[in-house]
Amino acid sequence: MPALRMPPGATAPVTFDAIMEALRHLDELFRQIGSGREADGSTVTGFAATVNQL
Repeated sequence: MPALRMPPGATAPVTFDAIMEALRHLDELFRQIGSGREADGSTVTGFAATVNQL
């Protein structure tokens, strides 16, 4: 149901691929933080770019 993938203000439904990419970035952030390391800047930047696409 595309309507369930359309957040307020969006001009088009969010694609399945964009959702999965955002989840992969969150998983990577969790792994980095959970291991006691600081989150890698490229992972944070990648996640921010993914969210901006949504």
